[in-house]
Amino acid sequence: MGGINFNREKTASRLLALEQYARASGISPSDFRCHWLRDCDSSLGANLQLRKENCGGLAHVGEEYDVFMNGQELRVLFVGKDYGRGNSEVRQRQTDIQTYLGEPNPHYKGIIKVLMEVFQERCDKNSWRYLLRRMAQTNATRCAAPRESAKGNSLRKSNITRTMRMNCWDHFKKEIEVLEPTLIWFHDADAQSSFIQAIRREGLSPTLPFEQLQECQQVEWTIFLTPFTSVLAFFHHPAFRHFGRQWGLATGVIARLRREGHLPAFSNEWKPLGKEEWPTL
Repeated sequence: MGGINFNREKTASRLLALEQYARASGISPSDFRCHWLRDCDSSLGANLQLRKENCGGLAHVGEEYDVFMNGQELRVLFVGKDYGRGNSEVRQRQTDIQTYLGEPNPHYKGIIKVLMEVFQERCDKNSWRYLLRRMAQTNATRCAAPRESAKGNSLRKSNITRTMRMNCWDHFKKEIEVLEPTLIWFHDADAQSSFIQAIRREGLSPTLPFEQLQECQQVEWTIFLTPFTSVLAFFHHPAFRHFGRQWGLATGVIARLRREGHLPAFSNEWKPLGKEEWPTL
């Protein structure tokens, strides 16, 4: 097998483009002024609202996002439900994620497990951390509407509305245009319907690369100046036990994508990981 290579200069240019877009569009957390804010807020009803600390934010882009293996390009973009707390600037977000020393949250545990399978890496202890440099991660919406418990604590429950998903589409589309992901892995199975609808509103027709496998679709982004193709994988959020029950399906999808040439092969001896083979996260 040949060696893996990274185009760090290209990745840096993508990060700069997102940074400039955030400033121009008013979605930078330090000065949040998205023109959809009032509309999204109204869609939540009387008991919820978007708060300053839960607004804004674009993608994390790892320094080694642009991967090449034997000449084949691989760019993996993960999509969660909403942005949540701890918002930061695009460049600071990259640093925060790549240097984070604590235990990853459930979302990132799921990301790490998928990355191990995609890159065919059997990580030990904390060696999985370098994989966070090889991916980008964003969310279906740039804001969150946390619901408080009876004790006044924030419940980590997504309260995304259809209005929020639709209004965030332009931001999401721009991220896709800049990042040109070859694989978009959703940890938000509920996003499938709205995402496919948004694609079709753009005049695009997603296809099923594998017959009868609705969790996996494909789209050619002909609406952009430089067209490219993304494979879409829709799975549940790792914070819920559903994703663990989907793991056999997830590894099967990844293996089939590799066999069909959508993903590069890093090891000819690879066998899909079982739950007992995940490192302690």
